Amino acid sequence: MQTIINGLLTNYKVYGEENNQAVVILHGWGRSLTEWEGVADYLASSYKLVLVDLPGFGGTVAPKEPYGVVDYAHFIESLLAKLSIKHCTLVGHSVGGRIAIVLGTSNLVSKLILVDSAGIEKKKIAYKAFLRVAKLMAKLFPLKVVRKVKTMLGSADYNAAGELRETLVKIVNEDLSPVLPKITKPTLVVWGSNDSVLPVDMTTFFKSAIPDCVVRIIWGAGHDPHLDKPTDFINIVMEFLDAK
Repeated sequence: MQTIINGLLTNYKVYGEENNQAVVILHGWGRSLTEWEGVADYLASSYKLVLVDLPGFGGTVAPKEPYGVVDYAHFIESLLAKLSIKHCTLVGHSVGGRIAIVLGTSNLVSKLILVDSAGIEKKKIAYKAFLRVAKLMAKLFPLKVVRKVKTMLGSADYNAAGELRETLVKIVNEDLSPVLPKITKPTLVVWGSNDSVLPVDMTTFFKSAIPDCVVRIIWGAGHDPHLDKPTDFINIVMEFLDAK
């Protein structure tokens, strides 16, 4: 399905019965809603599932100006208002977790699920250093050399970001750790034990910072436990959703 949200043509899918408890899933950077369709198919027997392509990904157009985490959060708020969803369980994977963290302090969210979530890693210093080096090189070397070295130094996400590069830089420079203690809703943190993108020991920080937080590790899974170990992932999520 498609609709216009905050001026952007938006692609989304809805599963399950209209009157069921809503579960909204936010995918990670460079991904789309399609990787969550298997989870949605299973949960739709008991819940109303909403999957959405975030701006710039899948079938949703990119914003004209660089988005930050709060901009993405406002986008999701507008989508849920259009779908007449006043309360939901919000699931955020990786960068989608950043958005979920911001929304986790709002009345829209009744329960929060963070899956191998970004938001607390300290990349700010690295990016500032990167930008200082880039500016210095721009003064000393030809443009072709500067571009080549920028590509060599940049992360895979940064190099592949294209028109969303400024959005990515803006997002990763936002440290959301001060927001975590403000999340008072029941929170489940799910992590793959073999995550090579965001290490599993980050769960310790989430556990200590969020007042009502449960951590579950999926052994043998990587950064995408919903894809690597879907049965284990769904069982953990169902247990949390069904808990009173």
